[in-house]
Amino acid sequence: MTKEVADGMSVQVSEGPVPIGCDNQGALKLITSGVIRQKSKHIDVKYHHVHDVQQQGAVKFQYVTSAANPADLLMKPLAAPRHEQLLQLTGLVKHA
Repeated sequence: MTKEVADGMSVQVSEGPVPIGCDNQGALKLITSGVIRQKSKHIDVKYHHVHDVQQQGAVKFQYVTSAANPADLLMKPLAAPRHEQLLQLTGLVKHA
């Protein structure tokens, strides 16, 4: 997001790389190393862009345990207790 767009939307932009959590250690290794091996050759070249963006310092990919991954709320069917836990983790609902 450019500074001009952020200013127009009254959004505060932080300095430094944007942290992105990922619970897939294989994907993190591919992103950080950028090395293409036999098993990763099938991945289209356009998806290697994330490695370049991290090298430029715009984003910082970091490992997040599956238990603490709020993206599961949107990606997986969840049991009610786990759904509630992730809602609280994301701040969408307050502790009862």
